[in-house]
Amino acid sequence: MAITRIPLSAAQAGVYYAHLNDETARAFNVCQATRIDTPFDVERFRSAARHVIAKTPALNMAILADDHGPYQTPVRRHDTEITFYDLRGVENSEQQRQALVNDALSKPFDLAKDPLFRWILIQCDNHHVEWVQTYHHVAIDGYSGFTCASMVADAYTQGLQD
Repeated sequence: MAITRIPLSAAQAGVYYAHLNDETARAFNVCQATRIDTPFDVERFRSAARHVIAKTPALNMAILADDHGPYQTPVRRHDTEITFYDLRGVENSEQQRQALVNDALSKPFDLAKDPLFRWILIQCDNHHVEWVQTYHHVAIDGYSGFTCASMVADAYTQGLQD
């Protein structure tokens, strides 16, 4: 089966080449957190998120390169894990929350193999859950991240499922 080759935009190509020159492979990680007031249904959220992931091309791409240069190709990412950390009642929960956020932000992306996003849910108290969204900038920027979060919120509210 032939691989679908979609050219990178000029901005994506710039980020891609800069990523290759970043020794840490983390300079283009973008992170945002969304506070969600409880009550909150983790499984409903996961289902809504899978629905949005399946419908959002930027979340279903891998960045590859060959002798002709870099390109993107579609891959299915709707089953990407969304881990829920329940830190209620855990000693030093705020420090553990910060460690989870730092880990999500600092872990490098393998553009050819990894999903170009990581989403985790963290609950430290009974009043809210934090949805931490980390993206590689080759796929998502700040505005797109906000748009994606809004789409998941709408799907959650409407009870949409994958």
